[in-house]
Amino acid sequence: MSLIKSEQDIENMRVSGTIAASILKELALMVRPGITTQELNEFAVRRIQEANKKHGDVKSAFLGYEGFPAVLCTSVNSIIVHGVP
Repeated sequence: MSLIKSEQDIENMRVSGTIAASILKELALMVRPGITTQELNEFAVRRIQEANKKHGDVKSAFLGYEGFPAVLCTSVNSIIVHGVP
């Protein structure tokens, strides 16, 4: 495994970071009293699917990791770190 990134690696990282930032900004605007973490997760699923159609191979780092069932790792406060929506 090379520690030096190719131009294509760097471009892939730029695109994936842009996609992630866009989805996170949209989610931040949705957060308000009464919205559930499951609603946020469902929104993120839709946005990931849309990005996948455009860019291909877009996926959540959380979904499936050691059996994690969601695309977001969320909680309603700072006490729980790895909350399932």
